Amino acid sequence: MDNNIDYKYAMNIIDSLDCKEFIDYMDSEDFENFKSNICHTLKNMGDLPFLVIILKKDIIRYCYEKNILLECYYLLGMVDYLCRVNDLPLDSLYNDIRKYKLEELVFPEGVDFLCYLYKNNTPREEFIEKAIPEFLWYNIVESDVRNVA
Repeated sequence: MDNNIDYKYAMNIIDSLDCKEFIDYMDSEDFENFKSNICHTLKNMGDLPFLVIILKKDIIRYCYEKNILLECYYLLGMVDYLCRVNDLPLDSLYNDIRKYKLEELVFPEGVDFLCYLYKNNTPREEFIEKAIPEFLWYNIVESDVRNVA
């Protein structure tokens, strides 16, 4: 019962935010924190309510128009991934954005350090092999959005 109250409370807070407030809430100053907050929000809300909020608020379009591209493509990768795993059609609202991607691959924090330690690119190659295709399409190497503490 308590989880249901927390869920409703969180939904009300997030639903009341405008796009800028949502991004600020997600701490877009630090991409690793942003990703973590997005994954925790997904875990707490569940796939479908998360999709509803992201699409209803049009947060992806907001980020794209404000040139907050890393967060834009992370959210778009998340939406595309969640649509695939839940057997939902992709929303064509973002097809114009889907034509593009980040210029360079974005790896999780620490991968470059592992490459330095091993003195080779093996960690990068291993992360790419495990990457979720919907994120990789936008040049974001993300392998697990569900394993959050």
